[in-house]
Amino acid sequence: MLNCWNLPSKGPTYNKKTTVFTMNIQCVAIFYCVCICHIINIPKTCCRNITLPRITDPQNNISLEVQPGSQVNIGCSAILENRPDFMDQQLMYWLVNGNFPDNDTKVREEDVTVTTKGELNYLHSNLHILDVVPEFYDVPITCVVQSITGSDNSSLYLRIRTTPGKLNWTAMILGFLFFLLSILLIFFVYRRFKHDSVLLYCQLQSKQER
Repeated sequence: MLNCWNLPSKGPTYNKKTTVFTMNIQCVAIFYCVCICHIINIPKTCCRNITLPRITDPQNNISLEVQPGSQVNIGCSAILENRPDFMDQQLMYWLVNGNFPDNDTKVREEDVTVTTKGELNYLHSNLHILDVVPEFYDVPITCVVQSITGSDNSSLYLRIRTTPGKLNWTAMILGFLFFLLSILLIFFVYRRFKHDSVLLYCQLQSKQER
């Protein structure tokens, strides 16, 4: 009987880039196989509903404000289908501006942890940026999860955090200027009203004397 899931697993000479490329080919093959299964009505031991990989955290295209020179930890969580026959075909990895961060000494990628609950696998990985330098700002930091049933990815962006002290001083200066302008406006209105009142009083007195 045709077995759509019998694909080679990772060997001892595992290489991330090679494995990702191989799994892309396998992903196409598995969907082609499932389509053939449904067309020619092969038994359901081969053909079954597929749960696509899905990243639950972080949300896509969010921003994270960090100060230059600081450290930041970024977590990624995903849900995949639990099938013993392709457990070794499930990957989670990181890309920084589209590149693997393996050779960057300022970045450390933790091993992926897998927790199984019923028919689902929960994958989690952390990316540690040990020194936030300008090259990490405004570029996609992407978590990718991939299996032979499909893939998903989610990116976040680091933004420069404004120093709280500068924000406080700016707010204080703006508040003082607003207060000063309010006082000047009240004084101007008062002087104008007083002048008009005196002028009106003088006119009334003049009419009475006539």
